[in-house]
Amino acid sequence: MFRTQEHDAIPSHCESLQLDSAAQGLHRLTRTLTLGDGVQATLVTEGPDPGALLERVDAVPHDRQLRHGNGFVVALSHRLLDTGALLFTKAGLPQDSVIRMPIFNAPPLLLVAFFCMREPPRIEWPSARRRSTSTVWRSAADA
Repeated sequence: MFRTQEHDAIPSHCESLQLDSAAQGLHRLTRTLTLGDGVQATLVTEGPDPGALLERVDAVPHDRQLRHGNGFVVALSHRLLDTGALLFTKAGLPQDSVIRMPIFNAPPLLLVAFFCMREPPRIEWPSARRRSTSTVWRSAADA
């Protein structure tokens, strides 16, 4: 880790940069933004020049990694490509987030509602169309 910095912006977070050398001439720079409750958002990029990696990472604003709404913050992790494109890798939500409750509790609640029904829903597939056997509906040319 070579740089750690506190940010008082909303939401307040700590930024840390870590440079790793995976192989000869290949470096990996990771920016980690940590919220006060421990949720982290990472931005990872790789390349041969550490200076260019730092410029690439600094060009991405913190708002791209920390999305905040009314009462919640989502920490988004990305991989930054050489072309400047961001690839989404994962999202993190605080434990006490309002949005976390419906995301993780809706599937079990839907299962409970399904099994509490008096009669399970029926799925009926339409039968294949068949040619009519009635002679009343046939034209004179078919007969």
